[in-house]
Amino acid sequence: MTSTAPRGTCPGLSAPMLTGDGLLARFTPSDRIALGSFVAFCTAARRHGNGTVEITARGSLQVRGLTSASAARFAAEIAALEIAAIEGVPVIADPLPDDPNAFVDTAAVATRLRRAIGDARLALAPKVRIIIDGGGRLHLDALAADVRLRAIGTREAPRFYVAVGGTAASAMPLGSIAVDMAVTAVLRVLHVITARGPTTRAVDILEAEGINAFCSVLDGNVETRPRPPPRPAADPIGRHPLRDGFFALGIALPPRLVLVRFVLRPIGRFCSSASARNPQHHSRLPPSNSLSSCTRTIRVVASSLAPASRPAARD
Repeated sequence: MTSTAPRGTCPGLSAPMLTGDGLLARFTPSDRIALGSFVAFCTAARRHGNGTVEITARGSLQVRGLTSASAARFAAEIAALEIAAIEGVPVIADPLPDDPNAFVDTAAVATRLRRAIGDARLALAPKVRIIIDGGGRLHLDALAADVRLRAIGTREAPRFYVAVGGTAASAMPLGSIAVDMAVTAVLRVLHVITARGPTTRAVDILEAEGINAFCSVLDGNVETRPRPPPRPAADPIGRHPLRDGFFALGIALPPRLVLVRFVLRPIGRFCSSASARNPQHHSRLPPSNSLSSCTRTIRVVASSLAPASRPAARD
């Protein structure tokens, strides 16, 4: 039987939260979602809920209007789609893993970190999250996190700049670490948070004890460096070139647009037709991580948009 999550927790598919318009459930993809699967997700949200699908600031897909009876059926349908999902502490990585501007493969680091956090069985507050920013075009500076890593340096010699408790502008800096120290360093910081209780966040420790509570667990592994300079706001809208000759297309959807009927299904039919012409081409939705509630970025093969008589466009 589906349980109901109390307020202040993260309502997953198996434990939705009661709100003013019924039960609310969240689902956080960890990888790109095939367009067909995303259409099926939205269709299930309309069949079992009130049809409202939102993207949260934490990168989750949020479905509203479920009932105690329909929530279990919705969860079963989504499980059948076999969409890779994040379980446990959210580790948010770059939304464009093929970004040529990125210094580090943050998807690989995030995968190792999620596994290590799961193995450690830490009792953390429900809203604790970690950001891993590879230094790409769609950076994650505006998102707040308990622990944030930002790639600095060069692609040949990258390092992670570590900060705790806030956005890129407000988080307290700890210094830089080697990329291969990322998992160990984040785990040490999370152990500090866990030791203060299951509802504690990094900002609570900073207010009560200061930055030394975190510096002490990273001594010997951190190089003191000035805070990285601020970057212009990331704009997901528009065309973003990727490493492999593809590009990502950021689309802003008008309010109250019927997403499945008027946007995803036509795009899906277009991409299916393009894939039939060239089986090596494919189109997928990237992870929802770090995209705002009013935008999505759809990965489209560049050559699918070019006339057949011309070679694929490369940016």
